[in-house]
Amino acid sequence: MIVKGKICIWLVDILSRESLTFKELQERWINSAANIDKKGLEKRSFERYKQAVAELFNVDVLCDAHDGYKYHLDDDFDDGTRKYKDWLLSSFHLTNLSSFADYNKKVLLDMAPKNTDYLSPILESVTNKHSIKFAYHSFMKKRGHNLEMIPSFVKYFKQRWYVIGEEVNGNFVMTCALERMKELTICDGKKVISDKNKDILSPENYFRDCYGVIRENKEPVKIVIRAYEPQNLYIKSTPIHECQKEIAHGKKYTDFEYFLRPTYDLQQELFWHMNLVEVLEPESLRKDMKNMLKVCFDKYNK
Repeated sequence: MIVKGKICIWLVDILSRESLTFKELQERWINSAANIDKKGLEKRSFERYKQAVAELFNVDVLCDAHDGYKYHLDDDFDDGTRKYKDWLLSSFHLTNLSSFADYNKKVLLDMAPKNTDYLSPILESVTNKHSIKFAYHSFMKKRGHNLEMIPSFVKYFKQRWYVIGEEVNGNFVMTCALERMKELTICDGKKVISDKNKDILSPENYFRDCYGVIRENKEPVKIVIRAYEPQNLYIKSTPIHECQKEIAHGKKYTDFEYFLRPTYDLQQELFWHMNLVEVLEPESLRKDMKNMLKVCFDKYNK
């Protein structure tokens, strides 16, 4: 199954860059670093991999008879499928590093997220509609406490995994970082999200118009920032959020527009850019940023 998955991801990766005949695919696969055993690609197996690609990525591998019977991806898919495809391809490229013995000395990696061993039981609970119990220590509270949650989905953000779900007794929505969870167990019996939260507790809805993992009780607003050189080029190449739009250009700056909730983690992200980014609107967010800068200035001025 692991080998099959690797071939499927390799297939999507290479066909997302160019169209190839089956013979060309055979040649590319035999010389691929992902093909550790250097086994060939048979036609019958290829047909199975095409079907697996459709199931795994929700995208079809098509053959164009008018283009020399070359295979290509049907790229008519939604943003969710595109994100999933990009994530798997990124993971595939990183996994491929292990095929090169010298790379462990040539590649510098950031710190890996902690407690990823809880991911599997949490996702199993989501699938089977089981609640989970665990001890949790929030950084906002001095003491830890025991919780029971009905998990709905997980989210990865800034080197941390989070599980989002409903607290069983209080029926309120909560976001918990896996690194702060201990002694996790899966409870017996099926439990479902309450009626008041079942619509909002989905990956598509809960973090809509949000940056990061803080939602708060704030409505999304139009936010405009001005990014000065060279930071405008970095923000253009790696958007702060998928809703980012370029709305104005100057000689040494670019104005970007967003429609987001002005939450604390968004403020932190904007603050990270320091003197190279300025919030133009709304005035309330601009005022919050000025207050953050004042607190920082006062600390350094002591």
